[in-house]
Amino acid sequence: MSKIEDQEKMLGKLQFKLIYLIFFILLITGLLTTVIFFILSYFKIVRFLFPRGAMGYVLALLIISLILGTAIGYFLTMRFFKPLRELSAATKKIANGDFSVSISDSSLSEDDTEMQTLIANFNSMAEQLSKIETLRSDFIANVSHEFKTPLSTIQGYVTLLEDDKLTPEERKEIGRKLNEKALTAIGYKKKTPDKTA
Repeated sequence: MSKIEDQEKMLGKLQFKLIYLIFFILLITGLLTTVIFFILSYFKIVRFLFPRGAMGYVLALLIISLILGTAIGYFLTMRFFKPLRELSAATKKIANGDFSVSISDSSLSEDDTEMQTLIANFNSMAEQLSKIETLRSDFIANVSHEFKTPLSTIQGYVTLLEDDKLTPEERKEIGRKLNEKALTAIGYKKKTPDKTA
């Protein structure tokens, strides 16, 4: 199965879970509304709050359903989307250069394989980016060191050249060494003659 088919399958499962979540919210809201309405009717609170008869009952059911549905929907969606919020926050950290980010999937159920796969792939990506960043930093440090050593030597020879007491032969020798160090700094290697011929 290709990655695209796997992703489409995961999206299908996620859509099914969202539909299930909405149905669950409606079912729980309906059941709780019915129970609360009967409790309020039993204690004659509905008649006290809504004295208009049948319209008052409908209005009471509507208000109770709206309040319960909103509260249940809020808490269930907060739980359902918590891993996505964590993933979003972690991607922002990655975008800002913090590659030490890792997301735990311990709060997910065993049935939530899509999110587990997504989190595992994200953690793997963050780990690989961290390794690449380490390699990049090491490379820059090594290149910097490779340039600093010859440049320090060249700077020392230039300081020597400023000395008025040097003879022309000494200046020529320092110039030859300067040239040698400059060629070393740019990576040029002098070919040595083959002595076997």
